[in-house]
Amino acid sequence: MTTTVLAAFRDAASWRAYAPGDAYEAGEERVASLASLGLVSQVGEAGAAPSADMTAEQLRGLCAERGLSVPRKATKAQLLALLSE
Repeated sequence: MTTTVLAAFRDAASWRAYAPGDAYEAGEERVASLASLGLVSQVGEAGAAPSADMTAEQLRGLCAERGLSVPRKATKAQLLALLSE
């Protein structure tokens, strides 16, 4: 199954580095495990609504997923505003 990366991480099995917005493909169990850590979007979560509970890195991942250009030093509040436009 394929999902979207929300926060940067290095895959334990392949040692490949993933960045927010990248596609990640793995089995359902692995995706569920990474989703519980907030590293990838859960199945059916594509286009998820941004919330204040998300980390800045997760918000950056949503911006990347939606093709939005984000300033490097954007704050969490700025990211939320950008995603709500």
